[in-house]
Order: sequence, then C-alpha cells, then structure tokens
Amino acid sequence: MVDGYILPGRMKVFWVNTLSSVTSPTATQINAGTELTGALKGAPDAPRSGNTADDSDLSTRVDKQAQGTITLGSITMMIKRTLATETAYAAIVEAASGFLVVFRKGTAGASPASGDVADVFTVDVNVKAPGTPGRNEVDFSNAELINTAEPSYDAVLVA
Repeated sequence: MVDGYILPGRMKVFWVNTLSSVTSPTATQINAGTELTGALKGAPDAPRSGNTADDSDLSTRVDKQAQGTITLGSITMMIKRTLATETAYAAIVEAASGFLVVFRKGTAGASPASGDVADVFTVDVNVKAPGTPGRNEVDFSNAELINTAEPSYDAVLVA
C-alpha cells in the first residue's frame, strides 16, 4: 500500500478573520471563515528558506557555517474569478489582516472539526492583483500574503 497522497480533492483552505489561538484554533472559528478551496488553482505557496552564519576559524582552511535565521517568504495563491458570486475572491482584501488555515491532509468530515490538523499562518494581504489569463484560460487573480508571525504547523483543532 502506498502512503503518499495528492492534494487535489483532499486539501482544504480557509480564510479566517479571527482566531483565539493559532496553536489550537477552534473549529467554530474556522467554520465561521470563508472556504477558499473551490476557488484556488493550486495549493498556496508558503516558501521558507534558511540562512547561515559564518563560523570559520583559523584552525583550518575550510570555511564552516552555523545555522542562522529562517526567512518566511510571501505566501502566494491564485484565486478563480467567476461571473457568479465571488465569495472566496471577495474574502481576500488588500491590507486586511487575518489567518490562512491550510488542511494539507483534508478534514475527517465534511467541515473542520475538533482533532483535525492544519497549518495556520498569521498574515496581512499585501496585494490582490488581476491575473493575465491567455486565450482559452480561466481568469485567476494573484494574491500575495505576508507573514506577520511565526506559522503554527500541525495545529490541532479544538471544539
């Protein structure tokens, strides 16, 4: 049996305006947010990169390094535009603060509940810009979110 999985059809993504805790968010608060899943082209891209510090000394010609800080890159995502009501698109507002909640492995039930696991990003919406669809392509808008706090990975939801 293969343990791997693919994100389409499994991952769920929510925009939430208010959370009492990023390390143990409540299912009620997340369900009060806006589900973005059906409007996203792919998984939000949340890059991280590590920095290093020079730790060389005179004992050798070989330069050595020590672990440095971690840089959180801007989170980017593409939001589908439609001719109908655009609930997901409207939820992402430039200069707004909120939380991007990403259930990479999905949820046990139809909606987030106690025990589900998510990555929680505390963010500001930096830019929401029109996309550039080509001929025979669906229109997607580009959104850039900036991290304003350290993300909480694998946060377990409480009731």
